[in-house]
Amino acid sequence: RGALKTITYPTGGIATFTYEKQNLVGTSHKTTIYSEGIPRVWFGGDYVVVVYYDDSGRGRLKVSIYSWNGNWVSDETSISGKLDIDRLQVVIQSDFFALSFKTNYEMRVYLFHREMGRFGKWIYENYFLDLASSDVQTHLAIGSDFVVACASDSRKLGRYVWNQQLKSWDDKSIT
Repeated sequence: RGALKTITYPTGGIATFTYEKQNLVGTSHKTTIYSEGIPRVWFGGDYVVVVYYDDSGRGRLKVSIYSWNGNWVSDETSISGKLDIDRLQVVIQSDFFALSFKTNYEMRVYLFHREMGRFGKWIYENYFLDLASSDVQTHLAIGSDFVVACASDSRKLGRYVWNQQLKSWDDKSIT
């Protein structure tokens, strides 16, 4: 099917080709991920975000990013703080993603972006919005190079734009 089987030369000679399936070394689609709490998973085009929350008292959120380029390459970071895992929000774009959650009176927003020139490595910055109470709704939206965050009781709109020249997020929030 689509492979060269024989060649007949002008002088009448025939060359025959046979093929055998070969597995490429170092290109496993499988990787082992060890759970360290309550897992959540989101999929990007060529990466996966796996978030674990340890609610045993320490209140640690572990963010693991697995990028694919023939092999799985992982990068991870930990974020401290008590949160409601059911209110965790993650939105994904091709080169970045945003993660947000609520603490008692604060909406925390973490903006992750691929690190230029280092495949599988990610940089992040964090921002927050003050909340009047702990029971307000929070919202997170994403565009091609920006993230917007807001809360139902707040007059502040968190606007964050990726600065391609500086390779960092610009805070363009308004009150």
